[in-house]
Amino acid sequence: VEAGTAAVRMARIDEQVNRLRLKLTLCNTISGVILTYRDFLRAQEQLRIARDALDRSRGLLDVNRALIRAGRMADVEIVQTEADVATQEAAVAQSEAALPPLRNQLSQQRNLLANLTGQTTAHLPAETFDLDSISLPRNLPETLPSRMVEQRPDVRAAEANVHAAAATVGDRKSTRLNSSHTDI
Repeated sequence: VEAGTAAVRMARIDEQVNRLRLKLTLCNTISGVILTYRDFLRAQEQLRIARDALDRSRGLLDVNRALIRAGRMADVEIVQTEADVATQEAAVAQSEAALPPLRNQLSQQRNLLANLTGQTTAHLPAETFDLDSISLPRNLPETLPSRMVEQRPDVRAAEANVHAAAATVGDRKSTRLNSSHTDI
């Protein structure tokens, strides 16, 4: 009887493994969206900082030009300020160039997430939100409880694979015993 049910048990375990793999893919995709969005926000902040620095450098350049016109600064001393402005302009351009690929990656991740959940991107949360509105719990655990590890799809899939291997061994033993009885 056990030999006949081994194939059914194997099929059920395979189905469970496939479901867990889907969950793992979904978890990885969600993590990818979060990390991409974090990188996108970081790039936006770098752009804001670079633009602020450029504005300050341009303001300093204007002040130095006024000092030169008033005779309070030598013409030679403005060269460093002009170089600072050029450096800041390059930083702004570099920060602006980093945004389109991140927007594209974020869009791809959102599309993948929508596809995996069987929804459209219109049903997903907005692409932007205020980070200040997110708060972490006050007491975060220092270690991950074993219950949480046991719930991870990859851990559960590994457990299911162990059960599948055990069922395969049992099936093979049963088959070998049956074949040895029929040989007698």
